[in-house]
Amino acid sequence: MLHDASLNIRQLQVFEAVARLESYSRAQQELGISVSAISNAMSQLEGQLGFTLCQRGRGGFSLTEKGSSFYSRRSAC
Repeated sequence: MLHDASLNIRQLQVFEAVARLESYSRAQQELGISVSAISNAMSQLEGQLGFTLCQRGRGGFSLTEKGSSFYSRRSAC
């Protein structure tokens, strides 16, 4: 995993909103950016980290185990 200092602040803000609100669309409303911009930021962050942060689908939204752990560490800062 990359050191936190090398991660993009905006991507981390997007992830924090998505994880806290458990929704791309609610994060979109809060952040004032498009859902596609949120999806792109999440994909880029996942690529940098090397693991999937969340699952989206017909069953709804959920953080992966690694996503939940990453969110917990980010929230503790």
